[in-house]
Amino acid sequence: MPRKRRSASAATTSGSKGTKRKRGIDWDTISEDNGFAGFKLRPMKQPKKPQPGFQEPTKDYNHMSMEAVVAQANPFPDTDLGPTYFRIAPKPHWESPSFKRYAKFTVETHHYHVGDIVHIRHDADESTLEAPIENWLAKVLEIRGANSNNVYLRIYWMYRPEDLPGGRRPYHGKNELIATNDMDILHARTVNGLADVIQWTEDRENTEILDPVTLFWRQTFDVSKRPHLLSQLPKHCIDNTPWNPDEPLVQCGSCHNWLHASCLQDAAVRKLYKEHNLAYPEPTKGKGAKNAQPAAAFQAQVEVTESSLTYMNITDKRVGPTKDVTTKTPIYCLLCNAPVDETKAEMTNVANDEPASAGIHVNSSHLTPATPPTMSDGEDSGKDIAKSSPELSNPHEEPSRVPTGQTATEQSLSPILFSENNLRTHVESFSKLFAP
Repeated sequence: MPRKRRSASAATTSGSKGTKRKRGIDWDTISEDNGFAGFKLRPMKQPKKPQPGFQEPTKDYNHMSMEAVVAQANPFPDTDLGPTYFRIAPKPHWESPSFKRYAKFTVETHHYHVGDIVHIRHDADESTLEAPIENWLAKVLEIRGANSNNVYLRIYWMYRPEDLPGGRRPYHGKNELIATNDMDILHARTVNGLADVIQWTEDRENTEILDPVTLFWRQTFDVSKRPHLLSQLPKHCIDNTPWNPDEPLVQCGSCHNWLHASCLQDAAVRKLYKEHNLAYPEPTKGKGAKNAQPAAAFQAQVEVTESSLTYMNITDKRVGPTKDVTTKTPIYCLLCNAPVDETKAEMTNVANDEPASAGIHVNSSHLTPATPPTMSDGEDSGKDIAKSSPELSNPHEEPSRVPTGQTATEQSLSPILFSENNLRTHVESFSKLFAP
Protein backbone atom coordinates (compact mmCIF):
# COMPACT_ATOMS: atom_id res chain seq x y z
CA MET A 1 0.00 0.00 0.00
CA PRO A 2 1.48 3.38 -0.90
CA ARG A 3 2.29 5.56 2.09
CA LYS A 4 1.69 9.25 2.75
CA ARG A 5 4.22 11.23 4.85
CA ARG A 6 5.87 8.40 6.73
CA SER A 7 9.25 10.00 7.62
CA ALA A 8 9.82 11.07 11.22
CA SER A 9 12.32 12.90 13.33
CA ALA A 10 14.13 11.30 16.25
CA ALA A 11 13.04 11.80 19.84
CA THR A 12 15.26 14.07 21.90
CA THR A 13 15.83 14.27 25.61
CA SER A 14 17.69 16.60 27.94
CA GLY A 15 18.60 16.69 31.61
CA SER A 16 21.28 15.65 34.03
CA LYS A 17 23.01 12.30 33.96
CA GLY A 18 20.79 9.46 35.18
CA THR A 19 17.55 11.40 34.62
CA LYS A 20 15.43 12.14 31.58
CA ARG A 21 13.03 14.99 31.12
CA LYS A 22 10.49 15.42 28.33
CA ARG A 23 11.29 18.47 26.29
CA GLY A 24 8.41 20.90 26.00
CA ILE A 25 6.87 21.05 22.51
CA ASP A 26 5.83 24.42 21.16
CA TRP A 27 3.20 23.32 18.62
CA ASP A 28 2.65 26.90 17.45
CA THR A 29 6.07 26.75 15.79
CA ILE A 30 5.64 23.24 14.36
CA SER A 31 3.91 22.13 11.18
CA GLU A 32 4.62 19.97 8.18
CA ASP A 33 4.91 23.15 6.16
CA ASN A 34 8.05 24.19 8.05
CA GLY A 35 9.80 20.85 8.25
CA PHE A 36 8.04 18.61 10.74
CA ALA A 37 8.02 15.16 9.14
CA GLY A 38 5.03 13.76 10.97
CA PHE A 39 4.92 10.48 12.89
CA LYS A 40 6.36 7.07 12.20
CA LEU A 41 5.21 3.66 13.45
CA ARG A 42 7.66 0.98 14.52
CA PRO A 43 6.23 -2.54 14.85
CA MET A 44 6.56 -4.35 18.16
CA LYS A 45 6.28 -8.01 18.99
CA GLN A 46 3.38 -9.10 21.11
CA PRO A 47 4.72 -9.76 24.62
CA LYS A 48 4.47 -13.38 25.74
CA LYS A 49 3.94 -12.33 29.35
CA PRO A 50 2.23 -9.27 30.83
CA GLN A 51 4.70 -6.44 31.26
CA PRO A 52 4.45 -3.40 33.56
CA GLY A 53 3.13 -0.40 31.67
CA PHE A 54 2.23 -2.46 28.61
CA GLN A 55 -1.49 -2.17 27.98
CA GLU A 56 -3.80 -4.87 26.68
CA PRO A 57 -5.10 -4.40 23.12
CA THR A 58 -8.29 -2.35 22.96
CA LYS A 59 -10.43 -0.85 20.23
CA ASP A 60 -11.89 1.79 22.55
CA TYR A 61 -9.66 4.81 22.05
CA ASN A 62 -10.98 6.37 25.27
CA HIS A 63 -9.21 3.66 27.26
CA MET A 64 -5.96 3.78 25.33
CA SER A 65 -2.82 5.07 26.92
CA MET A 66 -1.61 8.50 25.84
CA GLU A 67 1.91 7.11 25.66
CA ALA A 68 3.69 6.43 22.39
CA VAL A 69 2.97 2.71 22.58
CA VAL A 70 -0.14 1.40 20.81
CA ALA A 71 -1.84 -1.95 21.35
CA GLN A 72 -4.74 -1.90 18.88
CA ALA A 73 -7.47 -4.56 19.00
CA ASN A 74 -9.47 -5.55 15.92
CA PRO A 75 -12.07 -2.82 15.19
CA PHE A 76 -13.91 -4.78 12.48
CA PRO A 77 -16.82 -6.89 13.81
CA ASP A 78 -17.15 -10.60 12.99
CA THR A 79 -13.59 -10.88 11.66
CA ASP A 80 -10.40 -12.58 12.83
CA LEU A 81 -7.88 -9.78 12.37
CA GLY A 82 -5.15 -9.98 15.00
CA PRO A 83 -4.14 -7.14 17.33
CA THR A 84 -1.23 -4.91 16.37
CA TYR A 85 1.54 -3.36 18.51
CA PHE A 86 3.52 -0.25 17.60
CA ARG A 87 5.82 2.37 19.04
CA ILE A 88 5.31 5.90 17.77
CA ALA A 89 8.12 8.31 17.00
CA PRO A 90 8.93 11.03 17.75
CA LYS A 91 7.83 10.11 21.26
CA PRO A 92 8.05 13.61 22.84
CA HIS A 93 5.66 15.03 20.28
CA TRP A 94 3.09 12.22 20.63
CA GLU A 95 3.19 12.34 24.45
CA SER A 96 3.14 16.13 24.64
CA PRO A 97 0.43 17.26 27.11
CA SER A 98 -0.91 19.74 24.55
CA PHE A 99 -1.25 16.99 21.91
CA LYS A 100 -4.73 15.94 22.98
CA ARG A 101 -7.14 13.22 21.89
CA TYR A 102 -10.43 14.16 20.20
CA ALA A 103 -13.63 12.37 19.20
CA LYS A 104 -14.02 14.27 15.93
CA PHE A 105 -12.35 16.80 13.63
CA THR A 106 -13.67 19.27 11.08
CA VAL A 107 -12.35 20.21 7.66
CA GLU A 108 -14.16 23.30 6.36
CA THR A 109 -17.82 22.34 7.02
CA HIS A 110 -17.36 18.56 7.02
CA HIS A 111 -17.24 16.64 10.30
CA TYR A 112 -15.42 13.33 10.75
CA HIS A 113 -15.50 10.98 13.72
CA VAL A 114 -13.52 8.11 15.16
CA GLY A 115 -14.73 4.95 13.40
CA ASP A 116 -15.49 6.69 10.08
CA ILE A 117 -14.05 5.44 6.80
CA VAL A 118 -12.64 8.32 4.77
CA HIS A 119 -11.13 8.96 1.35
CA ILE A 120 -7.42 9.83 1.45
CA ARG A 121 -5.94 12.28 -1.05
CA HIS A 122 -2.63 11.27 -2.61
CA ASP A 123 0.05 13.69 -3.83
CA ALA A 124 -0.29 14.87 -7.42
CA ASP A 125 3.27 13.74 -8.16
CA GLU A 126 2.77 10.37 -6.47
CA SER A 127 1.72 7.60 -8.83
CA THR A 128 -1.28 5.43 -7.97
CA LEU A 129 -2.35 2.14 -9.46
CA GLU A 130 -4.98 2.12 -12.16
CA ALA A 131 -8.02 0.89 -10.24
CA PRO A 132 -11.81 1.28 -10.37
CA ILE A 133 -11.55 3.00 -6.96
CA GLU A 134 -9.24 5.96 -7.48
CA ASN A 135 -8.78 7.27 -3.91
CA TRP A 136 -7.16 5.48 -1.02
CA LEU A 137 -9.46 4.74 1.91
CA ALA A 138 -8.82 4.38 5.64
CA LYS A 139 -10.69 3.70 8.89
CA VAL A 140 -10.10 6.33 11.57
CA LEU A 141 -8.95 4.77 14.87
CA GLU A 142 -7.79 7.82 16.81
CA ILE A 143 -7.67 11.60 16.42
CA ARG A 144 -4.87 13.66 18.03
CA GLY A 145 -4.27 17.36 17.71
CA ALA A 146 -2.49 20.35 19.23
CA ASN A 147 -3.94 23.10 17.04
CA SER A 148 -5.62 23.48 13.64
CA ASN A 149 -2.27 23.05 11.85
CA ASN A 150 -1.36 19.84 13.67
CA VAL A 151 -4.20 17.31 13.60
CA TYR A 152 -3.22 13.69 13.02
CA LEU A 153 -5.18 10.50 12.45
CA ARG A 154 -4.12 7.02 13.41
CA ILE A 155 -5.77 4.78 10.84
CA TYR A 156 -6.09 1.28 9.42
CA TRP A 157 -5.87 1.18 5.64
CA MET A 158 -8.79 -0.19 3.62
CA TYR A 159 -7.00 -1.86 0.70
CA ARG A 160 -8.25 -1.85 -2.83
CA PRO A 161 -7.80 -5.26 -4.52
CA GLU A 162 -4.93 -3.74 -6.53
CA ASP A 163 -3.07 -2.99 -3.27
CA LEU A 164 -2.90 -6.66 -2.27
CA PRO A 165 0.24 -8.72 -2.90
CA GLY A 166 -0.57 -10.40 -6.19
CA GLY A 167 -3.15 -7.78 -7.08
CA ARG A 168 -6.85 -8.12 -7.89
CA ARG A 169 -8.43 -11.58 -7.87
CA PRO A 170 -11.11 -12.64 -10.40
CA TYR A 171 -13.75 -12.67 -7.65
CA HIS A 172 -13.19 -9.07 -6.55
CA GLY A 173 -15.95 -6.64 -7.51
CA LYS A 174 -15.25 -3.22 -8.94
CA ASN A 175 -16.47 -1.52 -5.72
CA GLU A 176 -14.79 -3.95 -3.34
CA LEU A 177 -12.37 -3.08 -0.54
CA ILE A 178 -10.44 -5.24 1.91
CA ALA A 179 -10.31 -4.41 5.62
CA THR A 180 -6.78 -4.59 7.06
CA ASN A 181 -4.83 -4.04 10.25
CA ASP A 182 -2.12 -2.14 8.36
CA MET A 183 -1.72 0.94 10.57
CA ASP A 184 -0.50 4.40 9.63
CA ILE A 185 -0.58 7.98 10.97
CA LEU A 186 -1.71 10.69 8.53
CA HIS A 187 -2.25 14.41 8.68
CA ALA A 188 -5.96 15.30 8.71
CA ARG A 189 -5.46 17.50 5.65
CA THR A 190 -5.05 14.36 3.55
CA VAL A 191 -8.74 13.50 4.08
CA ASN A 192 -10.75 13.94 0.90
CA GLY A 193 -14.28 13.26 2.12
CA LEU A 194 -16.37 10.73 4.00
CA ALA A 195 -16.76 7.33 2.32
CA ASP A 196 -19.99 5.32 2.35
CA VAL A 197 -18.68 1.79 2.89
CA ILE A 198 -20.71 -1.17 4.13
CA GLN A 199 -19.65 -4.50 5.52
CA TRP A 200 -21.25 -7.19 3.39
CA THR A 201 -21.60 -10.71 4.71
CA GLU A 202 -22.31 -13.27 2.04
CA ASP A 203 -25.14 -15.53 3.23
CA ARG A 204 -25.55 -18.82 1.40
CA GLU A 205 -29.30 -18.80 1.92
CA ASN A 206 -29.87 -15.14 1.15
CA THR A 207 -27.47 -13.75 -1.43
CA GLU A 208 -28.08 -10.00 -1.58
CA ILE A 209 -27.68 -8.08 -4.82
CA LEU A 210 -25.41 -5.14 -4.02
CA ASP A 211 -26.03 -1.59 -5.11
CA PRO A 212 -23.89 -0.88 -8.21
CA VAL A 213 -22.28 2.25 -6.70
CA THR A 214 -21.88 1.40 -2.99
CA LEU A 215 -18.40 0.55 -1.73
CA PHE A 216 -18.27 -2.61 0.37
CA TRP A 217 -15.87 -4.99 2.08
CA ARG A 218 -16.26 -8.68 2.96
CA GLN A 219 -12.65 -9.84 3.24
CA THR A 220 -9.74 -9.03 5.57
CA PHE A 221 -5.97 -8.89 5.13
CA ASP A 222 -4.00 -9.55 8.31
CA VAL A 223 -0.50 -8.03 8.25
CA SER A 224 0.19 -9.21 11.81
CA LYS A 225 0.51 -12.79 10.54
CA ARG A 226 3.57 -14.20 8.80
CA PRO A 227 2.94 -14.66 5.97
CA HIS A 228 0.23 -12.04 5.67
CA LEU A 229 -3.17 -13.71 5.62
CA LEU A 230 -6.03 -12.96 3.22
CA SER A 231 -9.27 -14.33 4.68
CA GLN A 232 -11.21 -17.04 2.86
CA LEU A 233 -14.60 -16.52 1.21
CA PRO A 234 -17.42 -19.01 0.57
CA LYS A 235 -16.85 -21.00 -2.62
CA HIS A 236 -19.46 -21.94 -5.18
CA CYS A 237 -20.20 -23.68 -8.46
CA ILE A 238 -18.34 -26.31 -10.45
CA ASP A 239 -15.06 -24.36 -10.29
CA ASN A 240 -15.23 -24.04 -6.47
CA THR A 241 -14.29 -20.35 -6.39
CA PRO A 242 -15.74 -17.28 -4.59
CA TRP A 243 -18.46 -15.15 -6.12
CA ASN A 244 -17.78 -11.87 -7.91
CA PRO A 245 -20.75 -9.68 -6.86
CA ASP A 246 -20.62 -7.85 -10.20
CA GLU A 247 -22.20 -10.88 -11.92
CA PRO A 248 -25.39 -12.84 -11.13
CA LEU A 249 -25.27 -15.89 -8.90
CA VAL A 250 -27.93 -18.48 -9.78
CA GLN A 251 -29.25 -21.01 -7.27
CA CYS A 252 -30.35 -24.45 -8.45
CA GLY A 253 -33.86 -25.28 -7.29
CA SER A 254 -33.01 -28.98 -7.04
CA CYS A 255 -29.61 -29.27 -5.30
CA HIS A 256 -29.70 -25.67 -3.89
CA ASN A 257 -26.09 -25.02 -4.91
CA TRP A 258 -25.08 -21.61 -6.23
CA LEU A 259 -23.75 -21.26 -9.78
CA HIS A 260 -21.63 -18.49 -11.31
CA ALA A 261 -23.22 -16.80 -14.32
CA SER A 262 -19.83 -16.85 -16.08
CA CYS A 263 -19.55 -20.63 -15.62
CA LEU A 264 -23.09 -21.18 -16.94
CA GLN A 265 -22.40 -18.97 -19.94
CA ASP A 266 -19.12 -20.71 -20.74
CA ALA A 267 -20.76 -24.14 -20.47
CA ALA A 268 -23.62 -23.07 -22.77
CA VAL A 269 -21.23 -21.80 -25.44
CA ARG A 270 -19.05 -24.92 -25.26
CA LYS A 271 -22.14 -27.10 -25.66
CA LEU A 272 -23.20 -25.21 -28.78
CA TYR A 273 -19.76 -25.58 -30.33
CA LYS A 274 -19.90 -29.32 -29.70
CA GLU A 275 -23.44 -29.67 -31.09
CA HIS A 276 -22.40 -27.92 -34.30
CA ASN A 277 -19.10 -29.85 -34.63
CA LEU A 278 -17.04 -26.70 -34.24
CA ALA A 279 -13.66 -26.47 -32.53
CA TYR A 280 -13.91 -24.37 -29.39
CA PRO A 281 -11.43 -21.44 -29.55
CA GLU A 282 -9.35 -21.96 -26.43
CA PRO A 283 -7.80 -18.72 -25.10
CA THR A 284 -4.32 -18.08 -26.48
CA LYS A 285 -1.44 -16.61 -24.51
CA GLY A 286 1.53 -14.50 -25.39
CA LYS A 287 2.17 -11.29 -27.28
CA GLY A 288 -0.61 -10.38 -29.70
CA ALA A 289 -2.88 -13.12 -28.34
CA LYS A 290 -5.86 -10.76 -28.09
CA ASN A 291 -5.64 -9.80 -31.76
CA ALA A 292 -5.20 -13.43 -32.80
CA GLN A 293 -8.33 -14.60 -30.97
CA PRO A 294 -11.03 -15.66 -33.51
CA ALA A 295 -14.51 -14.20 -33.30
CA ALA A 296 -16.91 -16.28 -31.20
CA ALA A 297 -19.56 -18.26 -33.07
CA PHE A 298 -22.02 -18.00 -30.17
CA GLN A 299 -22.58 -15.74 -27.19
CA ALA A 300 -24.44 -16.59 -24.00
CA GLN A 301 -25.77 -14.22 -21.36
CA VAL A 302 -27.62 -15.07 -18.15
CA GLU A 303 -30.72 -12.95 -17.66
CA VAL A 304 -32.43 -12.61 -14.28
CA THR A 305 -35.83 -10.95 -14.56
CA GLU A 306 -37.47 -8.72 -11.97
CA SER A 307 -39.59 -11.70 -10.93
CA SER A 308 -36.37 -13.70 -10.29
CA LEU A 309 -36.89 -15.95 -13.30
CA THR A 310 -33.65 -17.05 -14.94
CA TYR A 311 -32.93 -17.53 -18.63
CA MET A 312 -29.96 -18.05 -20.89
CA ASN A 313 -29.95 -15.76 -23.92
CA ILE A 314 -28.09 -17.44 -26.79
CA THR A 315 -26.97 -15.25 -29.71
CA ASP A 316 -25.76 -16.83 -32.94
CA LYS A 317 -22.82 -14.82 -34.30
CA ARG A 318 -22.14 -17.00 -37.35
CA VAL A 319 -22.41 -15.52 -40.81
CA GLY A 320 -25.70 -16.47 -42.42
CA PRO A 321 -29.46 -16.15 -41.95
CA THR A 322 -29.15 -16.85 -38.22
CA LYS A 323 -26.61 -14.08 -37.56
CA ASP A 324 -27.41 -12.08 -34.42
CA VAL A 325 -30.57 -14.09 -33.74
CA THR A 326 -31.10 -14.41 -29.98
CA THR A 327 -33.16 -17.14 -28.34
CA LYS A 328 -34.04 -17.90 -24.72
CA THR A 329 -33.26 -21.33 -23.32
CA PRO A 330 -33.65 -22.91 -19.88
CA ILE A 331 -30.61 -23.12 -17.62
CA TYR A 332 -29.48 -26.49 -16.30
CA CYS A 333 -27.40 -26.99 -13.17
CA LEU A 334 -23.72 -27.73 -13.78
CA LEU A 335 -23.64 -29.99 -10.69
CA CYS A 336 -26.88 -32.02 -10.79
CA ASN A 337 -28.01 -31.37 -14.41
CA ALA A 338 -31.54 -30.45 -13.29
CA PRO A 339 -33.21 -27.27 -14.53
CA VAL A 340 -32.33 -24.50 -12.08
CA ASP A 341 -35.91 -23.28 -12.33
CA GLU A 342 -38.63 -25.91 -12.83
CA THR A 343 -40.80 -23.46 -14.74
CA LYS A 344 -38.12 -23.27 -17.42
CA ALA A 345 -38.26 -26.99 -18.08
CA GLU A 346 -41.38 -26.39 -20.19
CA MET A 347 -39.80 -23.56 -22.17
CA THR A 348 -39.59 -23.85 -25.93
CA ASN A 349 -36.16 -25.08 -26.92
CA VAL A 350 -35.44 -23.38 -30.23
CA ALA A 351 -33.02 -25.13 -32.58
CA ASN A 352 -29.84 -23.06 -32.72
CA ASP A 353 -29.07 -23.94 -36.34
CA GLU A 354 -32.39 -22.66 -37.73
CA PRO A 355 -33.32 -19.01 -38.23
CA ALA A 356 -36.31 -17.55 -36.44
CA SER A 357 -38.95 -16.85 -39.11
CA ALA A 358 -40.17 -13.32 -39.60
CA GLY A 359 -43.75 -13.03 -38.37
CA ILE A 360 -46.74 -10.84 -37.78
CA HIS A 361 -48.83 -10.49 -34.65
CA VAL A 362 -52.55 -11.05 -35.18
CA ASN A 363 -54.82 -9.16 -32.81
CA SER A 364 -57.01 -11.76 -31.15
CA SER A 365 -59.85 -9.29 -30.60
CA HIS A 366 -60.69 -9.49 -34.33
CA LEU A 367 -60.75 -13.28 -34.38
CA THR A 368 -62.84 -14.23 -31.34
CA PRO A 369 -65.01 -16.15 -30.82
CA ALA A 370 -63.66 -18.62 -33.32
CA THR A 371 -63.38 -22.35 -33.92
CA PRO A 372 -60.00 -23.78 -34.97
CA PRO A 373 -59.96 -25.15 -38.55
CA THR A 374 -61.02 -28.79 -38.79
CA MET A 375 -59.92 -31.54 -41.12
CA SER A 376 -63.40 -31.49 -42.67
CA ASP A 377 -62.70 -27.99 -43.95
CA GLY A 378 -59.86 -29.36 -46.00
CA GLU A 379 -57.27 -27.65 -43.82
CA ASP A 380 -54.73 -28.89 -41.29
CA SER A 381 -55.66 -28.81 -37.61
CA GLY A 382 -54.26 -26.12 -35.34
CA LYS A 383 -51.88 -28.72 -33.92
CA ASP A 384 -50.50 -29.54 -37.37
CA ILE A 385 -50.18 -25.85 -38.23
CA ALA A 386 -47.94 -25.36 -35.23
CA LYS A 387 -45.79 -28.25 -36.40
CA SER A 388 -45.38 -26.57 -39.78
CA SER A 389 -43.42 -23.80 -38.09
CA PRO A 390 -40.54 -25.45 -36.14
CA GLU A 391 -39.37 -22.22 -34.57
CA LEU A 392 -42.73 -21.82 -32.78
CA SER A 393 -43.33 -25.40 -31.73
CA ASN A 394 -42.97 -26.69 -28.21
CA PRO A 395 -42.26 -30.43 -27.99
CA HIS A 396 -43.22 -30.42 -24.30
CA GLU A 397 -46.59 -28.69 -24.76
CA GLU A 398 -49.79 -30.70 -24.50
CA PRO A 399 -52.34 -30.31 -27.34
CA SER A 400 -55.02 -27.78 -26.43
CA ARG A 401 -58.28 -29.30 -25.26
CA VAL A 402 -61.72 -27.80 -24.87
CA PRO A 403 -62.64 -27.68 -21.15
CA THR A 404 -65.52 -29.85 -20.03
CA GLY A 405 -68.89 -28.09 -20.45
CA GLN A 406 -67.52 -25.61 -22.96
CA THR A 407 -67.86 -25.87 -26.74
CA ALA A 408 -65.07 -25.12 -29.14
CA THR A 409 -66.87 -22.01 -30.40
CA GLU A 410 -66.80 -20.55 -26.88
CA GLN A 411 -63.01 -20.65 -26.67
CA SER A 412 -61.02 -17.45 -27.15
CA LEU A 413 -58.10 -17.58 -29.51
CA SER A 414 -54.89 -16.48 -27.78
CA PRO A 415 -52.52 -14.16 -29.63
CA ILE A 416 -49.95 -16.11 -31.65
CA LEU A 417 -47.12 -15.38 -34.04
CA PHE A 418 -47.86 -16.54 -37.60
CA SER A 419 -45.13 -17.13 -40.18
CA GLU A 420 -45.66 -15.21 -43.40
CA ASN A 421 -45.88 -18.27 -45.64
CA ASN A 422 -48.84 -19.60 -43.61
CA LEU A 423 -50.65 -16.35 -42.90
CA ARG A 424 -52.81 -16.42 -46.04
CA THR A 425 -53.90 -20.03 -45.39
CA HIS A 426 -54.97 -19.14 -41.84
CA VAL A 427 -56.93 -16.07 -42.93
CA GLU A 428 -58.74 -18.09 -45.59
CA SER A 429 -59.54 -20.75 -42.99
CA PHE A 430 -61.11 -18.22 -40.64
CA SER A 431 -63.07 -16.73 -43.58
CA LYS A 432 -64.66 -20.12 -44.18
CA LEU A 433 -65.70 -20.37 -40.54
CA PHE A 434 -67.72 -17.18 -40.72
CA ALA A 435 -69.04 -17.71 -44.27
CA PRO A 436 -72.91 -17.65 -44.40
